[in-house]
Amino acid sequence: MSYSDYDPAALAEALVEAERSGMDTLLSDKSDKYTSLVSGYSSLETLLDDFQDALDDYTDSSSDTSFSAQTCSVSDEDYFTVTSDGSAADGNYSIFVEQLAQSYQTALTFDSKTWELPTDGTLSFTVDGEEMTIDLSTLDSGSTLSDLVTAINNSDDNPGVQASLIQSGDSVMLLITSEETGADYTVDMTFTEGTTSTASTELSEALTSMNVLSEAQDAIIQFGSTNAITITSSSNTLENVIDGLTIDLIQAQDSDDSAINVEVEVDTDTVETNLESFVDTFNTLIDSLSDLYADDGDLDGNSTLRSIISSLKNSMRSSLPDGYDLSDIGLSFTSSGTLEIDSDTLEEALTNNPDILNICLTDDGGVFDAIQDLLEPYTESGGILSDMEDSAQDSLDRVTARQEAWDTKMENLYNLYLEDFTQMQITLAELESSLSILSS
Repeated sequence: MSYSDYDPAALAEALVEAERSGMDTLLSDKSDKYTSLVSGYSSLETLLDDFQDALDDYTDSSSDTSFSAQTCSVSDEDYFTVTSDGSAADGNYSIFVEQLAQSYQTALTFDSKTWELPTDGTLSFTVDGEEMTIDLSTLDSGSTLSDLVTAINNSDDNPGVQASLIQSGDSVMLLITSEETGADYTVDMTFTEGTTSTASTELSEALTSMNVLSEAQDAIIQFGSTNAITITSSSNTLENVIDGLTIDLIQAQDSDDSAINVEVEVDTDTVETNLESFVDTFNTLIDSLSDLYADDGDLDGNSTLRSIISSLKNSMRSSLPDGYDLSDIGLSFTSSGTLEIDSDTLEEALTNNPDILNICLTDDGGVFDAIQDLLEPYTESGGILSDMEDSAQDSLDRVTARQEAWDTKMENLYNLYLEDFTQMQITLAELESSLSILSS
């Protein structure tokens, strides 16, 4: 065989491949294992976190997905509307709107926008015990009503007063409006004259003859049809009259109008839809966890995951308050381990007890509390899953370091073999050359 038939690189590579094949397989298997564990624990924690967030939404009576949905029917919505946060007591209420809350507004009339202010004196505004004083001597010479509006609106001491100008024919009106509604928010204005001047006299006259466009007043409603209770509010949005209800007043009724009826009751359709949404959320979680646990899943056969799946199902079955069973609210487990709803049973349960889903699921000591308590040790910061993911990542990092060290060792071995085989090829070439000379 001629020296030219030798391929030092191929020979070196073949020997190295034979040397490293067993260790490569071992390290690759370990790398795949820990990569799957890191991915699996991360996915598991995300799934459980998202499920806990969903439980919080179902528990929040003001959310769109709660089991406390209520309908509020108002016999005449021209005068007010009513909304519920889901916690109001079911029933009928009678309300008469006697008057709306309104802000104070007054108008001072002047000859024109370019009317110049007095060069001194003070103009004070008091609202609900808080005072703002505009020292006219601090304004630029020749300041007009527009400058006064700016000074009022931009003052750091403004107690809740808004100034503006309205043109009316040949004259202009300075509008002073309280920013808040209610009887406590009348604006008291006082001009203390400095140097007597035509401008100061005209300002005093404008204050004396000002036109009050609207008086500050509270909203007044009569609650109840017999021996009604008078309720006042500085705002036209009443949030504390009936627990759980917000009443937004629109206009006052005439004195001979009848009281308006409000009916509050459970919104059965929405509650059923929200329970269906929860069942879908639970089943999706169980399916996703089962995929992780399956033979080709990232957490194939993992004992921690198996325990979580089993505990979730047990919590749904056994964590209801005393005297209740899942079947009481139309829920049951299928043979595949997912939840299903019997709509007829659910509707009957809600008819007999509109609050039954909250009692069984969302109230303190209900099923959702039990599930949150179950999952918290796994998902909390520094919890079980975080520790397991960190441990798997550490193992993966060690395997990666071993792979890098092994690759370096094999590269060095390849270079050594290549050097030896190259030298052998050179030696063969020299021998063939010598033999050729001798034979010639």
